[in-house]
Amino acid sequence: MIKQYFFFWCILLLAACKKDDPIQLNTYEAYYPTQTNSYNIYNVDSIVYDLLLEDTTVYRFQIKEEIAEPFIDNQGDTALKINRYKRQDSTFQWSLSDVWSLKKTNQNIQKVEENIRLIKLALPVSLPKIWNANALNNLESESYSYSWIHKPYSTYDSTVWVQHKSLLTAVSEEDSYEVYALNVGMVEKKVIQTTKKIVNGQIADPAVLGGFELHMIRQSE
Repeated sequence: MIKQYFFFWCILLLAACKKDDPIQLNTYEAYYPTQTNSYNIYNVDSIVYDLLLEDTTVYRFQIKEEIAEPFIDNQGDTALKINRYKRQDSTFQWSLSDVWSLKKTNQNIQKVEENIRLIKLALPVSLPKIWNANALNNLESESYSYSWIHKPYSTYDSTVWVQHKSLLTAVSEEDSYEVYALNVGMVEKKVIQTTKKIVNGQIADPAVLGGFELHMIRQSE
């Protein structure tokens, strides 16, 4: 009898060992948290260069992005509204400026900005990884990539740097990137699109710029 019980339990143990436990893959989607009513406030510096007037205008204001209620998007999936508010500074009241949206899938995190769907983050977050941010819209292909992942940056313990365009020539500069912090979301964004004025086939001296720069930094709590 004892031998029979021993044989029975051995069979059960062997059967259990053959079953592979499912592996839970951490996609690190928490680099863009989606808790309803959570928000980030950004201090924004915007510089506009007027090439014709040879003039420069600086704008400073604040943007608040708030995760709002879920809804079913035009693809039949559950997405989240993002209410975007704007004000000059903390002495002014917030005013609703835009309503964007956000959607997470197993492969990526998508954001609809000004009716343009962009793939902001590719999942799982890993290196090396390059993707077409415009794969879900009608714009020409634009490659995004992770320059670094899970590194401390500024006051944040774990961040990812998403590099967008990066092109520097003798007469123009294009550079843009976003930085996301774990359990926080986007903490920095920078966009540079400038060209230098050409006079008689030569770059004007001193240099005169056209285009703009935009820099957003999340306000500390």
